[in-house]
Amino acid sequence: MYSPHAATSITDASSLSMAELKDAGTLIRLAYQSLKSLGINAEKVLEDADLDIDQLYNSKLRTPHWGQQVFWQAAETVSDDPLIGLKIGKRMPLFKSVVLEHLFISAQNYGEGLTRVLNYQRLISDAIDLTLHDDAGSDEVWLTFKYPNNDLRHLIDCSAMVLVQVMRTSSDGALLAKKIDICHDGADYREEYERLLGCPINFGTDENRIYFEKSALAARSLHNHPELLDFHTRCAEAQLEDLKRRDLINDVRHQIGAMLETGDLTSETIARALSMDAHDMVSRLREAGTSFSEILNDYRHHLSRKLLLATDEPISEIVYLTGFSEPSTFYRAFKRWEGVTPVEFRKRYAKAEEGPDQ
Repeated sequence: MYSPHAATSITDASSLSMAELKDAGTLIRLAYQSLKSLGINAEKVLEDADLDIDQLYNSKLRTPHWGQQVFWQAAETVSDDPLIGLKIGKRMPLFKSVVLEHLFISAQNYGEGLTRVLNYQRLISDAIDLTLHDDAGSDEVWLTFKYPNNDLRHLIDCSAMVLVQVMRTSSDGALLAKKIDICHDGADYREEYERLLGCPINFGTDENRIYFEKSALAARSLHNHPELLDFHTRCAEAQLEDLKRRDLINDVRHQIGAMLETGDLTSETIARALSMDAHDMVSRLREAGTSFSEILNDYRHHLSRKLLLATDEPISEIVYLTGFSEPSTFYRAFKRWEGVTPVEFRKRYAKAEEGPDQ
């Protein structure tokens, strides 16, 4: 049976900064398909959002969450539709995240299934916070959903639409939204919101909430399958571990940037800054298919290119800023990276910017 909890939410992304938060590429792929089905120029939306359609074919794509604002602005501009978030959500093909779907429907009941999905919500996005609330004195439960920037109206509308549809369809109609609270103002379009979402809407609330009958969570799933549940739990764990390995790479990069000018850049000093055992860090980076020296080398390479092209800093200062102890070491490394010296590299690109007629 489903056991009530005051709140059910697990997130492994709470330590990430806004710039580091990413969303699963599945979200953009499904939004693209929805735009196409609505007859909207989906390629133009991607172009205006600085996205390449070829990226959508990368199975491990995760896009920066800050790009959501750009994407939804592009979608509204191209569609000229103030309710584009709702309509994209309505047209989104369901059941495309097979692991999470099977975690939900293979559980003994829908409450257990939903709790399991919440445990792996990061597979959808680092930014979303889904929490199930269960008041012992109420016959309702409610699912809250929020993002770091709750001003992204279209994203919130799309999320509400998708959650309502997925819960209803995955539960064979057992989990029907009774009412929805939405934190932004949409009262001018209330009739359309309630038609599409299928229930009464309260606007301007302090949180986004979707309410369900508590008894529906105890309903047994017709698709209960313990072996499939176990299999997809292992799949979800593997995907979550992959994200954690990527987190470690980002953490190492961040610490390299913070300590670069000290020149004291070893796996031991970086591990100490991350409160990790050096051997454990090296081992986990190896599992992620990289190494500390590779990350450091890559960071220095990109930083030196940026400083040479975007600033007038003298080479001696760039040597210091990139954490090299000697100019000769920097020159050798740069020539290995680019095939030319730093001075030749800067001259080449300066001449290219001047153009042939300058």
